[in-house]
Amino acid sequence: MSEETRLTYTDGVMIDLSKIAEQTQVQNINLALKFLPKLPAEAYAALQHIEVIASPEDLQKITYQIARTLVNAQYEITHRQIMEKMKVDNLDEMESDDDILAAALKLTS
Repeated sequence: MSEETRLTYTDGVMIDLSKIAEQTQVQNINLALKFLPKLPAEAYAALQHIEVIASPEDLQKITYQIARTLVNAQYEITHRQIMEKMKVDNLDEMESDDDILAAALKLTS
């Protein structure tokens, strides 16, 4: 990827898009373009308004809050998928910690 394609400018700040993630620029832009239209109209309007009125500190705080929300959602989805696939036979028959430990070892080995 050439320097010209890899680097972009926004509000006078140079951003190296290849460092945002291990994905290509096109994949990152595609992901953003798929996400934005899914926002409710009110959220998109709020984002546009925030872009106009927010200070750099405000934008940094909002970015952190969005990132935290996304990571929490990723955890919840992954946890749910793991729990759906996990099957523990004879769960009702486990009476002691040793029974639970033995079942855990069986599941993870």
